[in-house]
Amino acid sequence: MKYKSIILLFLCTVFLLVSCQQKQENIKGISVKKISSFNTEDWKINIVPKKDHNKWVYDVKATYLKNKSIDVTIKPYSDNSKYGYKGYLKEPIIIPGNYESKESIYSKENNKVKIKLEWTEEKENELKQAESEYELVPKTK
Repeated sequence: MKYKSIILLFLCTVFLLVSCQQKQENIKGISVKKISSFNTEDWKINIVPKKDHNKWVYDVKATYLKNKSIDVTIKPYSDNSKYGYKGYLKEPIIIPGNYESKESIYSKENNKVKIKLEWTEEKENELKQAESEYELVPKTK
């Protein structure tokens, strides 16, 4: 009787693990919901989910809406990752998500994206800052 209980417990554990793994694989897409934003009037920021090596990752696209030369630093995932650009932005700055970068892989623990921007415009010395936060919500149907 003792061995039957152990085997039953083992089978239930295996079933639970397989079910959880299939739930992650059953994600059909990711929707993006803006949670908050500060001083983003001059920017259009998009979070674009995509699949990369069977993992959901997301690209960050930032477009400056004014026709001015800028010097910008974008921190898309954390203060450790920085991307910069100087000049006129004719196209969006695209920061690609990558399956090898834990910061850009969607998971239950990593389901929020906070984008920080710092920039100066041509012929101005004032440092401007903006911040926007998004929640990534899995679609299972």
